[in-house]
Amino acid sequence: PIYESQIEFYNGIAYPYGYVNTPEGLRLDFNAIKEGIKRGAKHIFYNNYNNPTGASSPVEEMECLAKLVVENDMFLISDDAYFDTLYDGTPKSIASLPGMYERTLTMYTFSKKFAMTGWRLGGAIGPEEIIEQITRLNVNMESCTTHFVQYAGVAGLNAPKSETQEILDRLQGRRDILVKILNGIEGVEAHMPEAGFYVFPKITDLLQKLGFNDGEEFRKMVLKETGVSFCGRHHFGRPLESETDSYIRLAFSGIGKDDLQEGMNLFRNWIDSNTK
Repeated sequence: PIYESQIEFYNGIAYPYGYVNTPEGLRLDFNAIKEGIKRGAKHIFYNNYNNPTGASSPVEEMECLAKLVVENDMFLISDDAYFDTLYDGTPKSIASLPGMYERTLTMYTFSKKFAMTGWRLGGAIGPEEIIEQITRLNVNMESCTTHFVQYAGVAGLNAPKSETQEILDRLQGRRDILVKILNGIEGVEAHMPEAGFYVFPKITDLLQKLGFNDGEEFRKMVLKETGVSFCGRHHFGRPLESETDSYIRLAFSGIGKDDLQEGMNLFRNWIDSNTK
C-alpha cells in the first residue's frame, strides 16, 4: 500500500520519508523522519524488509527509530509483510525493543512466505484498544475470511520449514541472477536485496546515456518495444523534493530463471541498440 495516499484519503497530513543510498545499501533517511516529527507527525509507518527497495534495517538503525518513537511519544505501524523473506540472518521485530510493544501495531500477511498472494489472509498484533477497532471494522466490512483460505493458512503454519525454505531458496537464486545482470549494464547500480523479491536499481546514469529526461517515458518505451515490464519510483508515492536520482523496481517472484534471463537479455539488447 502507498501510505501517503491512504493518509490523505482520510484527510490526514503525510510527511513522507525515504532512503539514503549508502555503500552498505539503502538506509532510512533520519533527517526526513526527524523533520516530519518536528512538523507534528504522531505516527510512523515502518516497512522493514522493504518493498520496493529490498532494504533491511540493521539493529542499530531499528534501535535509533525506536528511540525517536519513545522519546516523542509516538505510535508506530510496522508493516511486516516481508518479515519471513530475509535471506541471511534472523528477522527482528521493532516491537521487541524496549518501550515499543505497547507503541506498535504489527501487520502481517500470508501472501509472501506462503505464496498466497491474492488470497488476502493476514493479521495484526497490537494494543487491545487498537485491535478492538480493527475487529469492529473488519466484521462489518467483510464478516470473515472465506473458509477455504483459513484452512490454507493453517496448512501453511503447520507445514515443515523445508517447504517455505524451498520458496526462499528459489527466490534467492533468481535474485542473484537479476542483480548480476543489472550491475553488468553501464549506468545501472543495483544493491543486493536483503529481503523480499524486488530489486530497486538506480538508473540515473542510464537515462542520461539513453537521452531520457523522464523515467516514466523510459518505462513505457521498454514495455512497448521489448515486453519487459517493471515499476517506476513514482508508483510508490510522490518523489520527495530532495530526490535527484531515478529508480525502477523489478520483481522476481513469479518468474523462472530461464524467463528471467530471457527478459533481461531483451532489456540489455534494447539498451545497447538505443545507446546514443
